[in-house]
Amino acid sequence: MGAIILDLRPGSGIGPFDLGMPISEAFAQIEQQPNIYDVVHVKYFDEEPLKLDIVISFPDHGFHLRFDPWSQRLRLIEVFDIKRLQMRYAASLIGGPSTLATFVAVYALFGPTFPGIYDKDRGVYTLFYPGLSFAFPIPSQYTDCCNDGEAELPLEFPDGTTPVTCRVSVYDSAADNKVGVGSLLNKAIAPPLPVDSLYMEEVHVKVWPIYFQFLHHPFLVKFLSIFVFSCLHFSKTFFHVSISFLYAFFPLISAYFSSG
Repeated sequence: MGAIILDLRPGSGIGPFDLGMPISEAFAQIEQQPNIYDVVHVKYFDEEPLKLDIVISFPDHGFHLRFDPWSQRLRLIEVFDIKRLQMRYAASLIGGPSTLATFVAVYALFGPTFPGIYDKDRGVYTLFYPGLSFAFPIPSQYTDCCNDGEAELPLEFPDGTTPVTCRVSVYDSAADNKVGVGSLLNKAIAPPLPVDSLYMEEVHVKVWPIYFQFLHHPFLVKFLSIFVFSCLHFSKTFFHVSISFLYAFFPLISAYFSSG
């Protein structure tokens, strides 16, 4: 399949995927367009599912969606193969097999901005816009011209060439964080929920005082975290019924583990 074209919305989303959307809505969008999203990979940390992001990847189109493992809301969109995806912004196209996303092209399309950040360990220079960043690999012979605050924009090398982006990140701009490769990736957070949203935020529940006496039981901890977390994604009525269930049966569960 050739490169598809998706609208790029800095700080908001890309194509049909909006930052902050629940993972269920993302799957609904995928199911509505099976001819486009025919190859989909879902990745998560099986041993500790609440530790790392849930990732929906589209390898044929070169991008993936990162969902917060607790809220299961979209916090970050990353384009990792710019040649497989064309993005449309302000009636212009960038990326794909025919339109190179060079530093000069990005700068001309999105306009002037502050100097970016150079990661010496990865050899990558990241350029930031509100809710959007572009990462460019820098050849080792040209690292001296990429020091933070010293690079002249748009970035061009002494031989007249300009780097081509290797990664594009779309994230919520409200937090005013600079999100990019490496540790900067973790700064992306899902945008705040609308006031009228029916989707519930994270809730901490003290189910039973005795719970804190059995934290050394891995199964018990995992059971409670998954059970309560799952309840929060259903109706409030189901949530209250589930909590009542835990209050009724938790002493028996605790007694079982303490006797073992």
